[in-house]
Amino acid sequence: MIKAKPAPYSAPRYELGCTRAGPEVTLAVMTQPAARELSAALAAIDPWARLSVSAAQLETLFTTRGEGAIPFAIRAGSQPVGAVVIRYPWLHGPYLNFLGLTPEHQRRGIGALVLEWMEREVQNRARNLWLCVASFNTPALRFYERRGFTPAATLDSLLADRFDEVLMRKRLPAEPRLPNGT
Repeated sequence: MIKAKPAPYSAPRYELGCTRAGPEVTLAVMTQPAARELSAALAAIDPWARLSVSAAQLETLFTTRGEGAIPFAIRAGSQPVGAVVIRYPWLHGPYLNFLGLTPEHQRRGIGALVLEWMEREVQNRARNLWLCVASFNTPALRFYERRGFTPAATLDSLLADRFDEVLMRKRLPAEPRLPNGT
């Protein structure tokens, strides 16, 4: 009897591995206290500060489930250090709705672990990974391009006037075919 794989992104906790700095990185279903703490910290930094995204708006994003939204707190050791929100399904794959890390936890390999997890969860189930990034956020654009994402479209003034978003796509290996070719 073949055991069915659980639905992508459905576990309450994921262990992603260790970072270059050493602590174990985990994802856990977002709690209200973690959402409040993280939303205040992340709303104060770019790109969200430049786009005038408030802490209240981020807290709502981090605590709303449904319509495909799946929010997680990113933890390094026991400390909440960031947030990730996945929308699944979305155009034959998941959409990375939000990925943010507090400044002291950026450039430590945590974002790469999250993207690897995102891809692993839909291995052999999806054709694409999707995300949007502010066109002025060149470090993020470079980060995603190094991980195989390519620009698919520019969305003028999507979140705010004067600021464009770059829709990016990573094509995943083709889904395996059954022996009869279907």
